[in-house]
Amino acid sequence: MPLKNIKKCELCNFESDSGVKFADHFSGHRHKRVVDKLSLKNSSVKICEYCGKSFEHNNNYYRHRKYRCDVKSQVDRELSISVNAQNRIIELEHENEKLKIEMKYQTKLGKASEKYKCQKQLIEVLQTQIKVAPITVIGHQHMVNSNNTNAQNNITENNNITENISTLNNNAIENNIENNTHNNTQNNTQNNTQNNIQKQNNIENNTQNNIQNQNNIQNNALLLTNNKCKNLDNHCSDVLDMDTFIENYKTKYPLNYHQTKILLENYQMAGVRACVPGFFSYLQDNYLDQMKDMGIEKNLEQSQDVILPFVCSDSALRSHFEKHKDGWKRTNNIDKIKKLIIISNDHIYKHHKEIIPMTPYESHMIANAILRKSSYVDAMGKIEKKMNNKPINKSVKMLDDKRHE
Repeated sequence: MPLKNIKKCELCNFESDSGVKFADHFSGHRHKRVVDKLSLKNSSVKICEYCGKSFEHNNNYYRHRKYRCDVKSQVDRELSISVNAQNRIIELEHENEKLKIEMKYQTKLGKASEKYKCQKQLIEVLQTQIKVAPITVIGHQHMVNSNNTNAQNNITENNNITENISTLNNNAIENNIENNTHNNTQNNTQNNTQNNIQKQNNIENNTQNNIQNQNNIQNNALLLTNNKCKNLDNHCSDVLDMDTFIENYKTKYPLNYHQTKILLENYQMAGVRACVPGFFSYLQDNYLDQMKDMGIEKNLEQSQDVILPFVCSDSALRSHFEKHKDGWKRTNNIDKIKKLIIISNDHIYKHHKEIIPMTPYESHMIANAILRKSSYVDAMGKIEKKMNNKPINKSVKMLDDKRHE
């Protein structure tokens, strides 16, 4: 009998010939209690929980645990072996599952040839029956030989019949496979063709629907724009036209010294954007003065109630309305508003010998900001106020305009 490799824990007097049990012992409660008792007795001394050696300095203790403790290295080695064994067991279990699946698949394939194997076993049984022992009755020897000859002939016929049957079966199976393959190929081709035709029809239908939707949106937007133009023509027909307003603003009604000084100071303090509120307010004041002098709007006292000859159609600034001599018209061109900005800059230079420098982008930005302040919703609100009706809900009307547009 070979001697067992018995491992012993000196602290607990624990012995075991199993490496796994010996390694598990050091993580158990029994071993930890013994180590805790020793640590309490010598609180200033570090004790190795594997071999029981004591150390006064921490450096020596950690060096011993890391490099020199044979018991700890043995425990680590046993733990690594057990971990590798467990991993190997898991791999083997996975391989067994694969083998089970392959065996099931092979058994399904084997059922197709069971009939042929049964016939072959039947033939072998008949052949063993033919090989009988020698008969003691001499008088019947001829009969036995003849019977043997007939039996052998029957066996050969059975073998030939079996081979023919198996050949026919194999041919039939091959023909069925070919027919099924051909039919599947044709069906797949037809299905793919039908699917492609259906996809093309769907794409065409979607394209037509999108075109129809776009046409409906454009028609709705055009109808809404026409309705806005009609409203402005009906209620704001006495508004001064844009060309007359620009000409009067340039010559007869220029900005005064005080107004130009405020615009210039706003630019110097906060930039070009700071000029927009003051510039829009001065346009309203100037427009009100022109209307009163012409006798058109005598009852208006506040410039905030004035409807300027340009009105923004929507908040996206896609287009706006301008008052012409023959009525309100929709346009996308903001050159006339930019012209008002240039004339204002000329007035500033006339009074202060300075101008507000603007890039084309900044000029376009200021024109859009001024246009946004003169919106269609505000114009309708001013009209209702002038007609002594209830003021409209601007937020609801703006949402309604956005929904229709």
